[in-house]
Amino acid sequence: MEFTRIRCLEAMFCLIRKGIEDILEFNETQPDFPMDDTQITNFMTKWVVFSAIWGIGGAMNLAVRTEFSNGLADFVDIEMPNSLSATPLIDYECRIDDQKWHLWKEQVPQIDIDPKKVTDADVVITTVDTTRHQEVLCRWLSEKRPFLLCGPPGSGKTMTLMATLKKLSDMEMIFINFSSSTTPELILKTFEHYCETKKTNSGLVMTPLQANKWLVIFCDEINLPEADKYQTQAVITFLRQMTEQNGFFRISDKQWVSLERIMFVGACNPPTDSGRFPLSDRFLRHAPIIFVDFPGPESLKQIYGTFNRAMLKKVPALKNYADPLTEAMVDFYTRS
Repeated sequence: MEFTRIRCLEAMFCLIRKGIEDILEFNETQPDFPMDDTQITNFMTKWVVFSAIWGIGGAMNLAVRTEFSNGLADFVDIEMPNSLSATPLIDYECRIDDQKWHLWKEQVPQIDIDPKKVTDADVVITTVDTTRHQEVLCRWLSEKRPFLLCGPPGSGKTMTLMATLKKLSDMEMIFINFSSSTTPELILKTFEHYCETKKTNSGLVMTPLQANKWLVIFCDEINLPEADKYQTQAVITFLRQMTEQNGFFRISDKQWVSLERIMFVGACNPPTDSGRFPLSDRFLRHAPIIFVDFPGPESLKQIYGTFNRAMLKKVPALKNYADPLTEAMVDFYTRS
């Protein structure tokens, strides 16, 4: 997808606004010990760097994003983690409670899976990569911003989004699978099943059937629809209109219908893959992008380490080979 400054700045400032909201929420929940000016400055300077890494570097693959975060660490004049020489800045987060850098892997729980379920496709192992992706997506979702997850097949885009929405009790997700022939009618039929339209003093308003919940419409394979003779993807233009204007004209009676508590997210393979089409920059300016790459070395150790612990329950004699086996698996995966 073509790089545009406006998309990166929109994504970055969206995260910065969320950081300001976190400060306000922190002071409201702890009125006896609110953050003073020094604490706010310490947190926000680090949070701006974090926002730049994921706002500007979110669309980069893991290797380039890591290089970008290291370059940013050398560029800015703020307090950095002591172990930055050994661990890249992308592996750190800034917490509001102490305004300091902490490793993402501190949030990753060590889980044990049943040896009988090792080969199950629905087994999800939390890693550093999935944890930081979920945290960034949670902040974009709380801002009610559409976003895109882009990455190769099997990288875990859908799993990451589903795990993120489980953390947010006020949101319900439905799936729409796009194809080369998808049109706006598919979106309208989805509205008919999951939404209701009411006449109010301000006109027609469409809301989800479930009260007090946001409806998140997940558009899978969003870059498959073909462009028409005017080089326009009609369904993508329709999504852009609803994002910009927060509504659409209903063809049946020529009336404007406003949307409430409805948002869109999408997932796709890179547009360089066969059968994919580049999305319009006019749509992408509203949608931050996270490139979900294959797991990094730290995540691979967590995945294969969990697998090996499960195998040890099955074959205790492998105990002396657990760590070498993990290292061998990670080395093989990274080389291939």
